[in-house]
Amino acid sequence: MNQIETTTIITVLNRAGLVGALEGQSAVWAEALDDVRFEDGREATRQLVRTRTSDERWVTPGDIRALAKKVRLDRYNSLPFRLQNPELPPPISGDWHPRDEITFTRTYRDAVLDGKTPDDAYADACRAAQVPVSPLIEAA
Repeated sequence: MNQIETTTIITVLNRAGLVGALEGQSAVWAEALDDVRFEDGREATRQLVRTRTSDERWVTPGDIRALAKKVRLDRYNSLPFRLQNPELPPPISGDWHPRDEITFTRTYRDAVLDGKTPDDAYADACRAAQVPVSPLIEAA
């Protein structure tokens, strides 16, 4: 997240009484959350606002980071197993090279973690592995 995005997160948390907003705070939070996607951080913030009780301490960047990671994993784990591990499309020629298979698998998983639909993630993975884009065929 960048500083503008973290300002949005801090503002929501401040309005919910979960953090005391201070001048310069967004710059520190932006540095601490620079590798967290804003969409994941925003969903983590929504969950914190919904579930945090008055008995719990204030929210820190580490709380956002941990919950954003959980949000991403829950998104992936909510898919049926066959969509967590789709079949590879046919290679252009011969067999799959392990490097291309890894590229396909990582690209697919990262795209799903980022919130893309399985079909869009599959198309991204096909392009990354340099195979013709084919539709995702779900096993019955």
